Amino acid sequence: MASFLTDIVSLPYLEKPTQEEFLNIRSNPAVFKNAIENKDALNLTFDKIKNEISDVDIKLRRSLCNKSERIMTTLHTYIDYILDHKPLTNCYTENPMTGEASFHDYTIEDKLYCLEMDANYDPELAKFFSCPSFMGDWYDKYLPLMKRSVLEGKRHTWFFIGPEDTLSELHTDHDSIHTTIQQCDGKKRFFIIKPEEQIWLEGRHSEEVIESVRFEILNDKLSVSSILNNKESEAILKDLQTIQIHVNDLVRGDVIYIPSMTGHCAVSLTNSIGVSRDFIDDTNIDKYLFSCLFSSQVFEVAHNIIPYPLLQNLQNEYESIKV
Repeated sequence: MASFLTDIVSLPYLEKPTQEEFLNIRSNPAVFKNAIENKDALNLTFDKIKNEISDVDIKLRRSLCNKSERIMTTLHTYIDYILDHKPLTNCYTENPMTGEASFHDYTIEDKLYCLEMDANYDPELAKFFSCPSFMGDWYDKYLPLMKRSVLEGKRHTWFFIGPEDTLSELHTDHDSIHTTIQQCDGKKRFFIIKPEEQIWLEGRHSEEVIESVRFEILNDKLSVSSILNNKESEAILKDLQTIQIHVNDLVRGDVIYIPSMTGHCAVSLTNSIGVSRDFIDDTNIDKYLFSCLFSSQVFEVAHNIIPYPLLQNLQNEYESIKV
């Protein structure tokens, strides 16, 4: 497996800002110390999770971008799997891509990750998700209808619960959204690539190749490698040597701010609980709403209304900004 070593560049680790201070720094990702304002999220620990959340059905997989398996269990059974290393037995497992289904047993060595559990209009779960007030979330300020109908459903609210070594591969988030990840329990390490450089990478390499990249701290150096062994992996490692990769760790109470189109990869250094809440503001609302419309039936109907050259130009622009 090819790799290279580079210097560690720390992501800014800042005190919780005021809203005015945040406006001056929001173009760049950062970690904010003790910035969780949501008391339900701040109090959500492994010791308390069974008392705070009912034993809901959940789906697990091996990492964020590994979607070949969906493994069914319940939340409380999964917490025992993490804390006490109790095997998950006879779990219904499906492959969403082929439709195949079977039953399997899993041990803690499988490092199964809970990251398909979201608010889904359930008040018991939705209470954990809010943005720190200094970020100026437009869902809260101006879009209450979208907040109730879109934000509190799927895709914008995420629990990240898992044992040590669970992985979210290098990726950007959907629809040009801004993201916050709030660390409720445990410790997690983030590797960050700024938007302009991530967009450049995505223009040169496929999703599969980007998701193959792995980061690790070795002897005070950052090791960058790929799990693939081909010309494409050699090419992305060569490109990664020309850009700066930022690193920082989140501990309980910390919040990482990930602006639109920022590349990020995360590894759990311990058993970890985080909640993620997307948001929009004046810097990304145009791209976000355009992306939502583009993926709906609006553009399909628009072929009958908008002159084709204009519609094609809009579609080309959409692809070029990578929303």
